[in-house]
Amino acid sequence: ALHNLDKAVPWYDRLLGAPGQRPVKEVSEWRLPRGGCLQVFQDPKRAGHSSITLVVSDMDQQLDQLKSLDIKLGPTTTSESVRTAIVHDPDKLAR
Repeated sequence: ALHNLDKAVPWYDRLLGAPGQRPVKEVSEWRLPRGGCLQVFQDPKRAGHSSITLVVSDMDQQLDQLKSLDIKLGPTTTSESVRTAIVHDPDKLAR
């Protein structure tokens, strides 16, 4: 859920590498290349209270790509079996 769908969608387009579709005016969605879909919608009361997890095959490449797209990275973690990077969408700043 987002505060402002129209302001947030360009950031998601950059993050996911393709423009989303608008099946209805309140929703934008992206089909993921290996299956699945990400759908976001405008609902200011619920905005900022959710998360998603995306799995990538090359974390270093993905982090470099995000930096080149000027997508700000939060903390990263590494364990024996997984590496994670947190990315916050800027929607809460686009009210």
